[in-house]
Amino acid sequence: MTKLEIISELLVEELHEFKNQAQRVEQASKTLKDVRIKADSSEIIMILKEFLKKQEHVQTLQKEQHKELLERLKNARIIPNWLLILVTVFFISLALIIGYLLIILLKTEGFE
Repeated sequence: MTKLEIISELLVEELHEFKNQAQRVEQASKTLKDVRIKADSSEIIMILKEFLKKQEHVQTLQKEQHKELLERLKNARIIPNWLLILVTVFFISLALIIGYLLIILLKTEGFE
């Protein structure tokens, strides 16, 4: 019987301990139900503001580059400078040759 009493005493202690643990779990459950978690979005808002500032800066740079490109296109020529110089030299040379040939032709006709 002594063993039976010891076992029953241990069983009673375990049941009492289980009851205490169950009560603690219930208390914790009640306190967790009452706890309200507030979402802190201030860091997200700060990151978004920084990103928007960077985007605005990039956008202003792109606008400036776009204006500069448009100005360059406005001032750009369809015909390059070297081609204009070449054509001008060609026509001046042609005019000189034609003039020289006319002078020679007039001189030769005048002598005949």
